[in-house]
Amino acid sequence: MCFRSANARAFRLNQYAIGLKSPQQREAFAPDKRAAMEAAGLSPTEMEMIAARDWTALIAHGGHVLAIVKIAYALGILHHEVCAHMCGMTYADYGHAFDGRAGIPFMERWQQWFDGLAAVKEWIARQAPTHVVVIYNDHLNYFDLTTYPTFAIGMSDFSPDR
Repeated sequence: MCFRSANARAFRLNQYAIGLKSPQQREAFAPDKRAAMEAAGLSPTEMEMIAARDWTALIAHGGHVLAIVKIAYALGILHHEVCAHMCGMTYADYGHAFDGRAGIPFMERWQQWFDGLAAVKEWIARQAPTHVVVIYNDHLNYFDLTTYPTFAIGMSDFSPDR
């Protein structure tokens, strides 16, 4: 794995953030956030950015967006709120990009992307597959920065649409 200097500077921050997937680490974080961050070796600057919920500054500092979102989750903040902040938008305005199902038009810059998804959905429906292989980025949900594989295969009997 290669790190830019900013990423190397924020390695401890990223490791801590990814670790918030663990219930034990979240439990330690909840009652005394500052003490938990100090124990993890986060810098005063990093702790201040987290306290201020300054997601853009954390990214600029070298935080990986998918790691920083774990901090937001531990604080009860949705990842869409973090994305809105990084886009310089309000959460309500950002939501319009994803709210087409509620009758609110998509933001113009997202419309082409969503139009493309509609064609894919129709094609899959016509094919009526009995099995589907999906290749995707797991967004550091199951693998952290110490065990990130080059390739992994996951299997499940569960599909959220059934």
